Formats: sequence, C-alpha cells, structure tokens
Amino acid sequence: MQNTPLIEKNMFNTLAFSKKMQNVGMTQAVSEELASTLLNMHVNQFENLLTKNEFCKFEIEIRKEIDWVKKEIENFVTKNEFSRFETDIKKEMENFVTKKEFYAEMKNLSLNLTIKMGVIMTTGVGALGLLIKL
Repeated sequence: MQNTPLIEKNMFNTLAFSKKMQNVGMTQAVSEELASTLLNMHVNQFENLLTKNEFCKFEIEIRKEIDWVKKEIENFVTKNEFSRFETDIKKEMENFVTKKEFYAEMKNLSLNLTIKMGVIMTTGVGALGLLIKL
C-alpha cells in the first residue's frame, strides 16, 4: 500500500487508516470500527473550535467589557487622592475648637433651645386660655 497521509485538508482519512491497520494484522471489522471511532473523535474536536466570526463576536464583547471596567476604575479614588483628603480632614480637625469649647457651645445651644421652647409653650398656653375665656 502506498504511504497515504491519514489527515488531508483537516479531515481524517478513515480508509487509509483502516488499510494501514489491516496491513499490520488487524481484522477488517476492528480496523473499520477503530477508524470510525477516531473519525468521530476528530469531528467532535473540530465542532468545539470557534470560527473566525464567532471569535470576532467574542473579541468585541470582551473589548466592551474591558472598556466598561476601565470606566469603572476611573470612579475609584486613588491612594494619593485619599491621602490628600485625609490630610485635609486632619487639618480641619486641628483647626476645630477643642472638645471643651465644643461641648460648652453645644450646652449653650441646648439652653437657648430650652428657653425658646419654654417661651413658645407659655405663649401657647396663654393663647389657649384666652380662647377658652372667649
């Protein structure tokens, strides 16, 4: 038998394989079944490959995904930006009045609010009393 290639134009040559196996002592039935099985394996292998068009679609989707990720990354704060923000906050806190002054100011505000509420309540009770007498 002449030396025929087993794969021609990306196709498995079952006849050449079967003849080659028969030449080394395999029975015709076994060699044909083996050739058929190998052909199925070969065909299944090509079914799992992507075409250029399928790959291009996949590539386009991946590029869109990469662009989206790049845009999302731009929304994150960098370490330098965060460090500047932290420094600014610390400076503001240093410039802020001491805790005792802060609490004293809060107490004054609370007292002012209590007095205002008392005046409002007194005025309301007085007005209600006048309405009842009328």
